[in-house]
Amino acid sequence: MVRDKSSDERYVYSQNILAREQQMDELTSKKQSIFQLLDNLDLENRRWVYRMQELTESEVSDVGVQRQMEEMRGKSDYISRLVVHDRDDLTHTFSRSVTELDETRLQLQRERNSLPWE
Repeated sequence: MVRDKSSDERYVYSQNILAREQQMDELTSKKQSIFQLLDNLDLENRRWVYRMQELTESEVSDVGVQRQMEEMRGKSDYISRLVVHDRDDLTHTFSRSVTELDETRLQLQRERNSLPWE
């Protein structure tokens, strides 16, 4: 019986390819989780400002209250901009990481496929 001399090497390549695919899946899952957290943060931020506006509507004539509300709105807007910026940064970082993993996976596939069948 003739044994395929490259089968062990092909198996190792296949395992490495599978590992890269699992890493890509994990990154995608983590990205979704982080984006959900950012969305929740932004939603809670907006709800908080809305609640504060409701509570202070009766105090509209009070200049101090108006100033505090403007300050809170400014902070809320800042948080919203941070969330957008973080989403953009994470999108870029995740995309770059997945691309690198995919390129490595494709290279491993090419190397595995180039092994001789003996």
